[in-house]
Amino acid sequence: MKPLTTLIPASGEALPAIGLGTSTTFNVVRDPGLRAERTEVLATFLELPAGMVDSSPV
Repeated sequence: MKPLTTLIPASGEALPAIGLGTSTTFNVVRDPGLRAERTEVLATFLELPAGMVDSSPV
């Protein structure tokens, strides 16, 4: 199955249309269980035809 994508207007580059915010979602350093879940999400991301990780400090 081909992933759903959206185009960046300035470049025309196609990126996955579904994203996962990183600012709050991955702010789980003190919770080993939540950190393990986030690690699994990233491992799956890397196994797929991944697009981009936005690591905004916001």
